[in-house]
This record gives sequence, C-alpha cells and structure tokens, in this order.
Amino acid sequence: VFIRRHADRPIRVGDVVAALPTSRRPLEIRFRREVGRTLAEEIMRSHLRRARDMLVSDQMNLLDLALACGFRSQQHFCQAFKGQFGQTPREFRESHQL
Repeated sequence: VFIRRHADRPIRVGDVVAALPTSRRPLEIRFRREVGRTLAEEIMRSHLRRARDMLVSDQMNLLDLALACGFRSQQHFCQAFKGQFGQTPREFRESHQL
C-alpha cells in the first residue's frame, strides 16, 4: 500500500522500511517470498504502471509525466519504460490514442 500510495514520488527501499516497524532484511525476505519480487522491483513496477496509465489519459509532456511518476529524469523514465514494455513512452502513447 505504501508503494502504491507514493508512486508519484521518487521513493526508495529505505523509505518503505522507514514507514514500517521492521528492519530492512526481514522485510525484503518476507516481501519477496509473498509477492515474488523485490521491494525495488515493486517500486519500479508501481512507477511504471502509473506512467502507463497517465500516458493514455494525460497529454502532459514526457519530462513532467516522468517527474509525476516518481522518476528523477526523463532519460531514466524512458529507459525503464522501454525495458518493461518494449516500446518508448512516445510509441506507447501513439499506439493508444483514440
């Protein structure tokens, strides 16, 4: 829930740990066992899911969209998006326009 709630911010694993009454390693082990992904992977997945939804519903420029989805730069956003979805954010947006 913390990760989804903060998908608009550049959060890190340490931010998740700080929000919970547990230490990092046990949390990471339990999370991976329960979810099948690391905390870092889930954070990235949450940012990218938000970006994918916004690319379809919002026409803001890619830099503003990247920042609104918790990325620190447009370049990092574009690389991560292409790695996850196999196309650039611009290509994705164009293929999903009505």
